[in-house]
Amino acid sequence: MTTNLKGVTYEGEWVGDKLDGEGINIAPNGNVYEGYFREGKPHGFGKLCFNGNTYEGDFKQGNMTGRGILKTQDGSVYEGGILNSKAEGFGALRRPDGQF
Repeated sequence: MTTNLKGVTYEGEWVGDKLDGEGINIAPNGNVYEGYFREGKPHGFGKLCFNGNTYEGDFKQGNMTGRGILKTQDGSVYEGGILNSKAEGFGALRRPDGQF
């Protein structure tokens, strides 16, 4: 089902009145999330494109949490642990100049 509400476009599965299951959500600012939702929030594996950056990995209750890969608009790539949308624990950062 495709829905457009207040400039947000969502195509995917629903349970009751909440996004739940697999879908794609496009925000008015151009941010795009494609993946799994639970109770209206990204939850499970997904891909988020925002502000020229891309994160592909785990989400929990709307936050990047688990393991993932973050590619920033400057060409840096972080691969590893993420907790509440911040690098946490284990991981590696590669910069465009090849530095770690």
